[in-house]
Amino acid sequence: MAETSLLEAGASAASTAAALENLQVEASCSVCLEYLKEPVIIECGHNFCKACITRWWED
Repeated sequence: MAETSLLEAGASAASTAAALENLQVEASCSVCLEYLKEPVIIECGHNFCKACITRWWED
């Protein structure tokens, strides 16, 4: 019974870690690799910082 609880806790921790990693990726700009500042979502659904995507489009 204790083994099942430990296994469940381990699975839950792994699931939580995966969810946090996914959130970190979603909240990061793929141009500057920082957390989004003034987030902008473009038509395809990707997120960028407003300054990063503006600068990228101008170059």
